[in-house]
Amino acid sequence: ELVNKQVNLALGSILFVDEAYALKQGPQDDFGQEAIDTLLKRMEDDRGKFICIAAGYTKEMQEWIASNSGLESRFNKKIEFEDYDATSLAEIFRRKCKKEDIELSPAAELKMCEFFENLYSGRGRNFGNAREVNNVFQEVKEKQSERILDIIEREGDATKEQILTLEPEDFEI
Repeated sequence: ELVNKQVNLALGSILFVDEAYALKQGPQDDFGQEAIDTLLKRMEDDRGKFICIAAGYTKEMQEWIASNSGLESRFNKKIEFEDYDATSLAEIFRRKCKKEDIELSPAAELKMCEFFENLYSGRGRNFGNAREVNNVFQEVKEKQSERILDIIEREGDATKEQILTLEPEDFEI
Protein backbone atom coordinates (compact mmCIF):
# COMPACT_ATOMS: atom_id res chain seq x y z
CA GLU A 1 0.00 0.00 0.00
CA LEU A 2 2.85 2.42 0.84
CA VAL A 3 4.51 1.81 -2.54
CA ASN A 4 1.22 2.41 -4.37
CA LYS A 5 0.71 5.63 -2.39
CA GLN A 6 4.20 6.90 -3.28
CA VAL A 7 3.77 5.98 -6.95
CA ASN A 8 0.40 7.76 -7.01
CA LEU A 9 2.09 10.87 -5.61
CA ALA A 10 4.80 10.59 -8.28
CA LEU A 11 2.44 10.33 -11.26
CA GLY A 12 3.37 13.08 -13.67
CA SER A 13 6.76 13.53 -12.03
CA ILE A 14 9.61 11.56 -10.46
CA LEU A 15 9.76 8.85 -7.81
CA PHE A 16 13.24 8.88 -6.24
CA VAL A 17 14.14 5.78 -4.23
CA ASP A 18 17.35 6.40 -2.30
CA GLU A 19 19.29 3.35 -1.11
CA ALA A 20 16.88 1.24 -3.16
CA TYR A 21 18.74 -1.96 -2.29
CA ALA A 22 17.37 -1.56 1.25
CA LEU A 23 13.88 -2.34 -0.06
CA LYS A 24 14.68 -6.00 0.43
CA GLN A 25 16.71 -7.07 3.44
CA GLY A 26 17.44 -10.64 2.36
CA PRO A 27 15.71 -13.72 0.94
CA GLN A 28 13.26 -14.01 3.87
CA ASP A 29 12.06 -10.40 3.57
CA ASP A 30 8.54 -10.91 2.22
CA PHE A 31 7.57 -7.27 2.83
CA GLY A 32 10.59 -6.07 0.84
CA GLN A 33 9.82 -8.46 -1.99
CA GLU A 34 6.22 -7.28 -2.03
CA ALA A 35 7.42 -3.67 -2.24
CA ILE A 36 9.66 -4.51 -5.20
CA ASP A 37 6.92 -6.51 -6.93
CA THR A 38 4.45 -3.63 -6.46
CA LEU A 39 6.97 -1.10 -7.79
CA LEU A 40 7.72 -3.25 -10.85
CA LYS A 41 4.02 -3.72 -11.57
CA ARG A 42 3.33 -0.01 -11.28
CA MET A 43 6.31 0.79 -13.52
CA GLU A 44 4.75 -1.46 -16.17
CA ASP A 45 1.10 -0.48 -15.65
CA ASP A 46 1.90 3.25 -15.49
CA ARG A 47 4.68 3.26 -18.11
CA GLY A 48 5.33 6.82 -19.26
CA LYS A 49 3.33 8.35 -16.41
CA PHE A 50 6.25 8.76 -14.01
CA ILE A 51 9.99 8.37 -13.86
CA CYS A 52 11.49 6.09 -11.24
CA ILE A 53 15.07 6.72 -10.16
CA ALA A 54 16.70 4.15 -7.88
CA ALA A 55 19.91 5.33 -6.22
CA GLY A 56 22.53 3.93 -3.90
CA TYR A 57 26.08 2.70 -3.54
CA THR A 58 27.35 1.16 -6.78
CA LYS A 59 28.13 -2.36 -5.53
CA GLU A 60 24.87 -2.75 -3.61
CA MET A 61 22.84 -1.37 -6.52
CA GLN A 62 24.51 -3.79 -8.95
CA GLU A 63 23.66 -6.70 -6.66
CA TRP A 64 20.09 -5.49 -6.16
CA ILE A 65 19.43 -5.03 -9.88
CA ALA A 66 21.01 -8.41 -10.68
CA SER A 67 18.79 -10.09 -8.07
CA ASN A 68 15.64 -9.76 -10.18
CA SER A 69 15.22 -9.84 -13.96
CA GLY A 70 12.33 -7.38 -13.68
CA LEU A 71 14.66 -4.88 -12.06
CA GLU A 72 17.29 -5.43 -14.73
CA SER A 73 14.86 -4.79 -17.57
CA ARG A 74 13.25 -1.71 -16.01
CA PHE A 75 16.37 -0.08 -14.57
CA ASN A 76 18.47 -0.39 -17.69
CA LYS A 77 20.06 3.06 -17.73
CA LYS A 78 22.82 3.63 -15.22
CA ILE A 79 24.67 6.75 -14.21
CA GLU A 80 27.71 6.31 -11.99
CA PHE A 81 29.03 9.35 -10.18
CA GLU A 82 32.74 9.44 -9.45
CA ASP A 83 33.84 10.35 -5.95
CA TYR A 84 34.70 13.98 -5.36
CA ASP A 85 38.47 14.43 -5.41
CA ALA A 86 40.40 16.16 -2.62
CA THR A 87 40.21 19.55 -4.37
CA SER A 88 36.41 19.30 -4.64
CA LEU A 89 36.07 18.18 -1.02
CA ALA A 90 38.16 21.16 0.08
CA GLU A 91 35.99 23.50 -1.99
CA ILE A 92 32.82 22.12 -0.39
CA PHE A 93 34.42 22.71 3.01
CA ARG A 94 35.32 26.31 2.06
CA ARG A 95 31.73 26.95 0.96
CA LYS A 96 30.41 25.59 4.26
CA CYS A 97 32.76 27.96 6.07
CA LYS A 98 31.66 30.92 3.97
CA LYS A 99 28.00 30.11 4.62
CA GLU A 100 28.67 30.32 8.37
CA ASP A 101 31.03 33.33 8.12
CA ILE A 102 33.97 31.23 9.26
CA GLU A 103 37.46 32.04 7.98
CA LEU A 104 40.42 29.73 7.56
CA SER A 105 43.79 31.08 8.62
CA PRO A 106 46.45 30.55 5.91
CA ALA A 107 47.95 27.72 7.97
CA ALA A 108 44.49 26.19 8.49
CA GLU A 109 43.88 26.36 4.73
CA LEU A 110 47.02 24.28 4.16
CA LYS A 111 46.07 21.83 6.92
CA MET A 112 42.55 21.51 5.50
CA CYS A 113 43.85 20.73 2.00
CA GLU A 114 46.26 18.15 3.44
CA PHE A 115 43.43 16.65 5.51
CA PHE A 116 41.23 16.15 2.43
CA GLU A 117 44.14 14.76 0.40
CA ASN A 118 44.61 12.11 3.10
CA LEU A 119 40.88 11.48 3.40
CA TYR A 120 40.51 11.04 -0.37
CA SER A 121 43.57 8.83 -0.82
CA GLY A 122 42.47 6.60 2.09
CA ARG A 123 38.79 6.42 1.18
CA GLY A 124 37.03 3.09 1.33
CA ARG A 125 34.13 1.53 -0.52
CA ASN A 126 31.56 3.38 1.60
CA PHE A 127 33.11 6.83 1.09
CA GLY A 128 30.34 9.38 1.53
CA ASN A 129 31.58 12.32 -0.59
CA ALA A 130 29.90 15.53 0.61
CA ARG A 131 28.54 13.70 3.68
CA GLU A 132 32.19 13.15 4.68
CA VAL A 133 32.76 16.91 4.40
CA ASN A 134 29.71 17.57 6.59
CA ASN A 135 31.06 15.21 9.23
CA VAL A 136 34.54 16.77 9.09
CA PHE A 137 33.04 20.25 9.28
CA GLN A 138 31.12 19.36 12.45
CA GLU A 139 34.18 17.75 14.04
CA VAL A 140 36.40 20.72 13.16
CA LYS A 141 33.85 23.14 14.64
CA GLU A 142 33.74 21.06 17.84
CA LYS A 143 37.54 21.11 18.02
CA GLN A 144 37.49 24.87 17.40
CA SER A 145 34.94 25.33 20.21
CA GLU A 146 37.21 23.48 22.61
CA ARG A 147 40.11 25.71 21.54
CA ILE A 148 38.02 28.86 22.03
CA LEU A 149 36.94 27.69 25.49
CA ASP A 150 40.62 27.22 26.39
CA ILE A 151 41.35 30.78 25.23
CA ILE A 152 38.45 32.12 27.32
CA GLU A 153 39.64 30.19 30.39
CA ARG A 154 43.18 31.53 29.96
CA GLU A 155 42.44 35.09 28.85
CA GLY A 156 38.90 35.71 30.11
CA ASP A 157 37.57 36.43 26.62
CA ALA A 158 38.02 35.64 22.94
CA THR A 159 37.97 38.07 20.05
CA LYS A 160 35.43 37.87 17.25
CA GLU A 161 38.32 37.02 14.89
CA GLN A 162 39.39 34.13 17.11
CA ILE A 163 35.84 32.84 17.29
CA LEU A 164 35.30 33.03 13.52
CA THR A 165 38.70 31.72 12.38
CA LEU A 166 39.74 28.10 12.06
CA GLU A 167 43.33 27.25 12.91
CA PRO A 168 45.42 24.20 11.93
CA GLU A 169 44.93 22.49 15.30
CA ASP A 170 41.17 22.42 14.64
CA PHE A 171 41.84 19.78 11.97
CA GLU A 172 43.47 17.40 14.45
CA ILE A 173 40.42 15.21 14.62
